[in-house]
Amino acid sequence: MPHIRVHQLVVTALNAKQIDVALAAAEQLARLPAETTDAKVQTKLVEVLANVIKGKLGDMVASRGQRAQALTALISLNTRGALAFPSLIEVLKSDDPDLKPHVGTRFNEDAQFTRERIIKALEGIGPVVKDARPELEAALAVLEKMEKEDALFTPRSPSRSQSSNSTSERLRQAISNIKGWSDRTGGTMF
Repeated sequence: MPHIRVHQLVVTALNAKQIDVALAAAEQLARLPAETTDAKVQTKLVEVLANVIKGKLGDMVASRGQRAQALTALISLNTRGALAFPSLIEVLKSDDPDLKPHVGTRFNEDAQFTRERIIKALEGIGPVVKDARPELEAALAVLEKMEKEDALFTPRSPSRSQSSNSTSERLRQAISNIKGWSDRTGGTMF
């Protein structure tokens, strides 16, 4: 099958109603250099990934695994994923049950749907998010409040209590990194 036809089929699959089909297409497109797809396709790609990360694609509800898969694809886009910034902030600040840790189960950290990985995606977008620092700082305040509430209501072992600030600390570090990149590059939002 000619390469151009494969590309057309993948772009068409982005519009699929089934999350798995749209995610497979998005992952294929994310692997391509930015210059091989036009702006409309890039926008649709990020839109699909952002919607799945938020938990839905059309009427279909995304599983935690599908959300993790979409997040991995978005992380791979780095700055090309900038249009997902508002969705990432929304999910980061939410009390989404899929972001709760699964106690007693160990998984590959890089294949999970976690606040830390959302922060990693935001940091990858960093160089173009200069004007969004106030939103990141507002998200930091929400995370810190959530962590304090969680500490009050959830008994922790000494080793877990030390890591309870890790998400807000990770976001604080990402904000610092983004500020540094923006200062050096003169980055702008979108």
